[in-house]
Amino acid sequence: MKRIATIISIFIGISVLTGVGFSIDKHYAKAKQVEQLAIRLDVKILKDRANAIQERMWKLEDRYGSIEKMPTSVKEEYRTLKAELETILSKLGKK
Repeated sequence: MKRIATIISIFIGISVLTGVGFSIDKHYAKAKQVEQLAIRLDVKILKDRANAIQERMWKLEDRYGSIEKMPTSVKEEYRTLKAELETILSKLGKK
């Protein structure tokens, strides 16, 4: 009888340890997926911002033709946009 109780307790112990192992694995797998999702979201946000900046620059170029014809305040905005776009593209690894 003692031997059966020992075998059952060992079986229960192994089952509990296996369950704990799967729970821990499941938790960390989700954490890794969340991290990957956050990275993809950051990249998406940067790409959207780069597209918006590029469109704004094109609108300024269409309106004034060339940078020489732009008023001073618009030139400053254009240069700021260009610098921000270069920063974003370097973060994305494109240049």
